[in-house]
Amino acid sequence: MTKKEQIEKLRKNCPLQFLALLNKALELAEKSFEERTRPSGDKYINHSLDVALSLQEKDFCTATVIGGLLHHIELNEKNLEYIEKNISADVVDMLKTYSEIDKAVKNTDASFTIATRYILNSVNDLRPAIIQVFNAQSNSHILDSIEDDEEKKSILQ
Repeated sequence: MTKKEQIEKLRKNCPLQFLALLNKALELAEKSFEERTRPSGDKYINHSLDVALSLQEKDFCTATVIGGLLHHIELNEKNLEYIEKNISADVVDMLKTYSEIDKAVKNTDASFTIATRYILNSVNDLRPAIIQVFNAQSNSHILDSIEDDEEKKSILQ
């Protein structure tokens, strides 16, 4: 599916009262990911759209869909301020928690059990963990295009 088709599908299936928020998130995602590519050569925006669409197809709330769309943006002051002002503080909290979970999962010293315990014991909102699961699912689709085993391992974490 092309980027344009992904965006159209996201917009079509978004509740009307949240469409303006989704459009603001799409603007930020496109600006943030415009030139970034993944190890497979795919654009980051397509990966983020894939995660958001997967969440939407499973009937998660619009805030979670937007969190999935923005899960790889840089969490700098400018982006966080933009999201809080134009989208929602809930999405900001979700992205911060996602970032903490992502760091715990990617810590090579942490076992799967320790990372899972961290998530379950320290996270009050499981939506960021769900975004992490959908991110991993989307990442699994590009594994065949990557030859380096260490890079595959990094993507799977």
